[in-house]
Amino acid sequence: MKFRPLIFKALIFKALIFKALISIAILAVACTLPATAQDHMLTKEVRRFVKHGNKLMHRGQREEARAEYRKAYKADSISPIVSYNLATSLFPNEWKTLNDSVRNEAISLLQAAAQGEENRIRRGMAWHNIGVAHHTAGQLQQA
Repeated sequence: MKFRPLIFKALIFKALIFKALISIAILAVACTLPATAQDHMLTKEVRRFVKHGNKLMHRGQREEARAEYRKAYKADSISPIVSYNLATSLFPNEWKTLNDSVRNEAISLLQAAAQGEENRIRRGMAWHNIGVAHHTAGQLQQA
């Protein structure tokens, strides 16, 4: 008869440990949601355009990538990821050859990306590119 209370206490202890582990797991998942919330909010169509554009950019097919990013931007003009990718596809290999209208479009896209971006690294990359675009235009005050 003395063993029953010990078994009962062991079962209660296991249940408490299990509840604590579940609570920790839920908390860990909840803490990671804000960092990934933007990425999963893209629709499948937009995500497909962005992925295809990324592949084309890596192959050096900038014009084709730009067309894919424009399709994605048409479908979702709010996404910082789409705005950033479209803006960077506007830049030629040599920034100084960029004309003013394209530069201004790229800067406005990058500003939208930087302001809407939650990820500090991607936000920093957008601000960096804004500075470079202003610098190459000789607009040192804005850079």
